[in-house]
Amino acid sequence: DGTVLRAANNELKKDKEVVLAAVTQNGSALEYAADNMKADREVVLAAVAKDGASMKFATEDLKSDKNFVLTAISKSCMALEYAAASLKADEVVVAAATKNNTALHVPAGPLKADKEVVLTAVTQEAESLHGATGPLKVDKEVGSAAVTQNGHAANCIDETAPMWADEEFVLSMAKLTGGVLEIDQYADWCKADAQWNTPSTKNALALNS
Repeated sequence: DGTVLRAANNELKKDKEVVLAAVTQNGSALEYAADNMKADREVVLAAVAKDGASMKFATEDLKSDKNFVLTAISKSCMALEYAAASLKADEVVVAAATKNNTALHVPAGPLKADKEVVLTAVTQEAESLHGATGPLKVDKEVGSAAVTQNGHAANCIDETAPMWADEEFVLSMAKLTGGVLEIDQYADWCKADAQWNTPSTKNALALNS
């Protein structure tokens, strides 16, 4: 178990071979390594590859190093959460983290509430909308971006979202989804509005008469 490093003497905590062995088993063991090991790129990357959250134990210099952070997030997108604030706002870094993330998720923690991060995520993988915080799940711009990437993403938008009462938004969604938008449950006004009363539009929106 890599956490045995906690009980090791100071000399062993400075030993790269020992620390590498420990973090390879348990990334969080980096917490108990000596400062020189927390500044060692190879050691920190090995820890991050095992547990992205171990990035929080790296030195501030590494957390502020753009090239290092880009490498770290290629191991685990979670590493971005612990990078320097300036890099969390860097478009290249955020895009790399988002691209590396799995479907249905956006980067961990506070980034889920970051509109720019979520927009980047849904532009690449529409179903990332599932991983956004509540307010962004009902954000018109985010919803449009997700549906533009994949029409089926319309079904990821909360059916109680105010945007479904916006005729312009619903019409644009109908065009983007190419006939997969099931709007009947969202907006009663659709049935009564003349612009929806053509067979082709009803069919595209799956409206019942």
